[in-house]
Amino acid sequence: TTAFCGSFRVAASGDPVPPRFLNCNVTPRFLPQPGGLVTLDARVEDNVGIASVIARLTNERGEVVTATLSLLSGNTYQGSATLPATTGARERWDVEILAWDAAENEARESCGAVFVAAQSPPGGDPKLRLFPADGNFGQVEVGDRKERQIGIQNNGALGSVLVVIVEPPDPPFTLGGANANGGEASAPRVIELRSGETYLLTVRFKPQALGRFRTSLVITSNDPQRSSKVVRLAGVGCRKTRRR
Repeated sequence: TTAFCGSFRVAASGDPVPPRFLNCNVTPRFLPQPGGLVTLDARVEDNVGIASVIARLTNERGEVVTATLSLLSGNTYQGSATLPATTGARERWDVEILAWDAAENEARESCGAVFVAAQSPPGGDPKLRLFPADGNFGQVEVGDRKERQIGIQNNGALGSVLVVIVEPPDPPFTLGGANANGGEASAPRVIELRSGETYLLTVRFKPQALGRFRTSLVITSNDPQRSSKVVRLAGVGCRKTRRR
């Protein structure tokens, strides 16, 4: 028998600790109308060893495509899946990675979505605009947290729909929001904006050590002129000041 706890399943006997996902990714995020091949990567670790890793892709009609991920090196697993052609203007496939360890504990991780036929509809192309274009957090005391908001806007033609996928940055930077276990959000963020609409993305910096930290926030979209943009994130972890 098994007991279900949140987003992971714990075996009734043996090791109770489920696998832990470090990150996951799927490329490309946008496919043409005939569909095609996507590559799935996941980094996952466990104290007793990973037994199997699979990907499950589900569209809005409930159709499911599965793929087995094989060990590539270290704790990295990789596989591929073929998505069928879409019959509509655009079809979304949500991606979930599942892992089991040798004790049959299960863990799941959302890996965002893939869009088939994500080109702009008749009426004009979408246009991605970011503001501000940098993410400098300045000095933050170790253990404290600072937030900045980055605006994502569709400046495209009337009738256009901008589909944006934001990959989570490397620690100590995170996206605002929480995952199923109440921790920091780790799955890619999927955003859809009609012409003129704006989404405010919250990015957090919480240093756990002294020093300078730099990474990149990668934003992919169906903007035909600029399909990918990078926002540089930077911050300094400093000593706590004594308060009287």
